[in-house]
Amino acid sequence: MYLIFTGCQWRFIPNDYSHWRTVYGYFGMWQKDGTWFRIHETLRSEARQKKGRNKHPTAGSMDLQSVKTTSVPSSRGELLEWVKRKFRYCLEVILHSDDIKGFVVLPKRWVLERTFAWLNNHRRLFKDYERFTRSSETMIQIALMRLMLRRLKPL
Repeated sequence: MYLIFTGCQWRFIPNDYSHWRTVYGYFGMWQKDGTWFRIHETLRSEARQKKGRNKHPTAGSMDLQSVKTTSVPSSRGELLEWVKRKFRYCLEVILHSDDIKGFVVLPKRWVLERTFAWLNNHRRLFKDYERFTRSSETMIQIALMRLMLRRLKPL
């Protein structure tokens, strides 16, 4: 979590921790065997239950600007059908109105923007320094773990 919060490079991890290659090795090993994902899912379930919610999320949000590089269908109609077929979810598309000028609050958009703001407080995530998409995904999961741990057990 030090690496993500401070944004330092692997080689500059303080001497208080293990040698950077050891830390990087565990990062990769836990990434491959799904340890990071399992920890994230466990914390997410506990955090949701603490707030009185179902441990499994029932809604999601997607910002198309954040999925430019993925291999999902290109048109909105194709995307809606692809998600319905592949994941059995029904997407609701929320668009800006052409009639209204200026800033308009879109339903649930604030949740997505707030989450991006939380993630950008982690220097390692401010820019995408990771070489591999899977590493970026894991770094985001670890940052969210840090946030959930603080909610579950405040300092």
